[in-house]
Amino acid sequence: MPAIDDLINNAITSGLFPGCALIVWSGPDVVLNKAWGRLTFAPWSPRVSCKHTYFDLASLTKPIATACSIMTLASQGRLGLDTTIADILADVPDDKAGITTRQLLSHTSGLAAHRPFYIKWMKETKSGSPPDTNTIINSILKTSLEYVPGTRSVYSDLGFMLLSCMAEKITGMKFQDIVNISVFEPLSSTDIKGAPHIKNSTPMNRIAPTGICPFEHRIIQGETNDLNARAAGGLMGHAGLFGTAEAVSDLLARLVQIYHGAIEIKNFSRAVLKKFWTKDDKTPQSTWALGFDTPSCENSSAGHHFSEKSVGHLGFTGTSFWIDLEKHIIVVFLANRTFPRATQQGQEAMKMFRPILHDTIMKSLGPTP
Repeated sequence: MPAIDDLINNAITSGLFPGCALIVWSGPDVVLNKAWGRLTFAPWSPRVSCKHTYFDLASLTKPIATACSIMTLASQGRLGLDTTIADILADVPDDKAGITTRQLLSHTSGLAAHRPFYIKWMKETKSGSPPDTNTIINSILKTSLEYVPGTRSVYSDLGFMLLSCMAEKITGMKFQDIVNISVFEPLSSTDIKGAPHIKNSTPMNRIAPTGICPFEHRIIQGETNDLNARAAGGLMGHAGLFGTAEAVSDLLARLVQIYHGAIEIKNFSRAVLKKFWTKDDKTPQSTWALGFDTPSCENSSAGHHFSEKSVGHLGFTGTSFWIDLEKHIIVVFLANRTFPRATQQGQEAMKMFRPILHDTIMKSLGPTP
């Protein structure tokens, strides 16, 4: 696919990102498995590998870790999509008591997009251990709602932070253990790890750095770029996963097989997965399914050729995946576009790059069934 080579080489030369990994499935086969560039812009930096290089997956944590964990709990009958926060958590304020699991997953909960909890949590971390689950829950529940739940869709880190806390309350386990046992082990995903485990188990020359820490003025490598997740210990429902391109694509491929009835995996109900991959049609102008996005009518990062029956997600650090359930195509793209700094210019350039990349891939594949 020479057009893809040209596109990505130009992106690296222009400084959009120092390196990236791309995997494309068409039908049952991997038709492209290739990496470009290096971990940093330095010519002596290690080269990127689809198999060996770990990227900070950023918000891909939401679908891969959180949504999949909630999916398994729903498949086991331990959590319903219309279960409310108050059914799981204690002392929930009246304005939030009726928020459902479904609303949290579809970003229609009324919760804000982001709050800088890390400012307080990092002070607490320096004096001891990271905040416990109850502290995190209280921080979120004390924030004011921005709209009436169910009436709008606002992409929210807070909603997914709360989902991981709810999973901990239901299971009595730490979120990392929940994800490992309920998601990664059944789906054979050994090369997806949460921070800080990645730093303790992986050589630095296999981890793509994501920037410069604004507080300690050092390279962020082997720890999550997201400050709330970092302050909370490394992994939360909204961010903190690291993975290789091959590991992410393999996990997604198994989910697609479950969706189409090709395989069965314990605690991954095909019927529940179909609900998670169905677009919310009740909220005006929402593109969200449950934990997964769908292509927008205009300016979609998926470009112009993914069908309406597609699901995907983006990550702030330069990561993304899109799955076309109709055409049987999976595209996983991992980059560290936030290195050395996450600028507004770089974010806008990445916004323009993504649809061009996906259009180029789909054109290169030619007609699909």
